[in-house]
Amino acid sequence: MVDYQTISIVLTGIGMIIALTYYSLQIRNQNKTRQNQLFMNLYQVYRSKEFRTIYNRILFEWEWTDYEEYWSKYGSSNLEDFTDSSTVVAYFEGIGYLVKSGELGIDSVYGLLGRPILNMYEKFEKESAVYSESVGYQIYPYFKYLYERTVKYMVEHPELKT
Repeated sequence: MVDYQTISIVLTGIGMIIALTYYSLQIRNQNKTRQNQLFMNLYQVYRSKEFRTIYNRILFEWEWTDYEEYWSKYGSSNLEDFTDSSTVVAYFEGIGYLVKSGELGIDSVYGLLGRPILNMYEKFEKESAVYSESVGYQIYPYFKYLYERTVKYMVEHPELKT
């Protein structure tokens, strides 16, 4: 025969399992909510008129044929353009860091920023490689990581065209 103490222990165990499951689900939900809020804050920067003006000018108006021409036109001697390119690239560098550290999921980033990431990285890819080689280390490694993760995600999810 089952006694009161055995029933009490079983019910306590079941209660603990339910409580731990509930707590685990709450923590996961809070983390996802925090990631979404963080991403939407970053997306607000991307959507701002100031950022979009800089981004579009770089993407559609800036032209160069090689690293030397790029540097002479948009390098540190032209402080405004140099600052603009640094602003845009640093923005994507920051997002790359957050993706690599697990603070943001690439699925969220890809949905709204996939194409802009690809466009901007490919715009600067050759110049970044030349500069990185000249200084002996990878500049903007998290932007490169973000680009590679974006390409990988795009290949793995061809149904999600950006």
